[in-house]
Amino acid sequence: MPHCAVLPRLNSYVALMPHSRTRTGQIAEAHALAHYRRQGYELIEQNPRTRYGEIDLIVANEKTLVIAEVRARVEGRGDPLESFSGAKRKQVRRMAASWLASDSRMIRRSQIRLDAVAVTVTAAGALVSLQVLEGAL
Repeated sequence: MPHCAVLPRLNSYVALMPHSRTRTGQIAEAHALAHYRRQGYELIEQNPRTRYGEIDLIVANEKTLVIAEVRARVEGRGDPLESFSGAKRKQVRRMAASWLASDSRMIRRSQIRLDAVAVTVTAAGALVSLQVLEGAL
């Protein structure tokens, strides 16, 4: 039976199956979203698909719309920052441009920012570290 990680301030349980990249990514996105909410951002959309791929998080406050790419690793399995390659940056910029061009309910903000979020979790899904690189993409 899989171990379930219960994350604070989440509306649902997220099961973390050992060595499951999908589950690790879902838990990392939940930690990233909780971080942005603590900073005063509200969720606009999570995991919208574009023709270039899936955007992890779109959040906003009164001034800034943030499109965030979340990269995750289980503790002891490398640094999530290492996975932000030039190709990934280019893909995120394309996804952001596509979403901004096609979203009819675009909320006007004075700033648009593309963030890189690196999350490390334990095998059970507990947060070890979370680093936001504002405007890094």
